[in-house]
Amino acid sequence: RDAPTGDFENIKEVIVSYDGEKTRLEFETSKAINPVVSTHGNVLNIALEDFSKKRPVIVIDPGYGGSQPGTVAGSTAEKDITLRLAKLVAEKCKDKDYSVLLTRTCDETVLTEERLEIVDIMGADYYIALTLDSNVEDTKDLGMSAVYNSHYYRNGYENVDFADVVLRSCAEGSVNKAKGLMEADSDDVILMALKIPAVRLNAGTITNLTEAQLLLKDEYLERIATGITDAV
Repeated sequence: RDAPTGDFENIKEVIVSYDGEKTRLEFETSKAINPVVSTHGNVLNIALEDFSKKRPVIVIDPGYGGSQPGTVAGSTAEKDITLRLAKLVAEKCKDKDYSVLLTRTCDETVLTEERLEIVDIMGADYYIALTLDSNVEDTKDLGMSAVYNSHYYRNGYENVDFADVVLRSCAEGSVNKAKGLMEADSDDVILMALKIPAVRLNAGTITNLTEAQLLLKDEYLERIATGITDAV
């Protein structure tokens, strides 16, 4: 409905085609361009960034969604909390010198292979997955934890270092317990597949009644989001 806005000096031609199922956009540019695609509800955002001026890309991956609710405690579903937290992180990072993109922006099902494809397409430099801990055998268990791939490092900077920074920052910001760092196993398919600094943050323990109630409050999620932003 509204005309596109932005700097179009590098765009020579845009071709739009439709095959009955999908709309395809083809951009011919005057120099190498890095496309960054994101969605917000029913709005599609396409940013064409000059490779020479490419900003670091941090992908935030809110766990579960759609037909996959994650752990449900009472009327609280893990998928809803992770999405709200991811959106708060993106909002806080709008004016930073890096781009924050989400693997989902609404309550939709995103399969593991699709998440990996999104991370690849977005050209991620860092990856942070958001999930929650649960412990049905001990509902007094509370706090945050982080999972990392111990087999990856780059220039001496290991994923355990990245995970430690994220966990400490979030625990301090939310005044919550840091339960510790855990090595990823074969079930952590995305962490084990990525060749970039990556961490899965368990932002709280949903089976603890007190913590579940905190996780429903925007003010509390804001503090965790600030912790993630500070860590980045």
